[in-house]
Amino acid sequence: MPKTTKDGTAKDDEMPSTLRRSGAKAKQTFAKTYDSAIEEYDDERRCRRQRDQKASLRIGDAVGIPGRSGMSKEELVHALQKANDRESARARRK
Repeated sequence: MPKTTKDGTAKDDEMPSTLRRSGAKAKQTFAKTYDSAIEEYDDERRCRRQRDQKASLRIGDAVGIPGRSGMSKEELVHALQKANDRESARARRK
């Protein structure tokens, strides 16, 4: 299932829950990476394995996680979750 519309914008209803509160740039990066991987691999399961690390690095860049390129996949996912938790807490306070 494509994550972008015909005009290239990210579909909010297709975003993983961890990205729904993220900014437009992070959503767009994820959606484009996902759609590109689907085109290249033509298999969603294989695509997910291939794109997870790349997408996480790009999202980490978009949200400003320092040291992301030297992190393992698990460390990066943990750092992204912490950033998402901080943003969620900030949104609840508003």
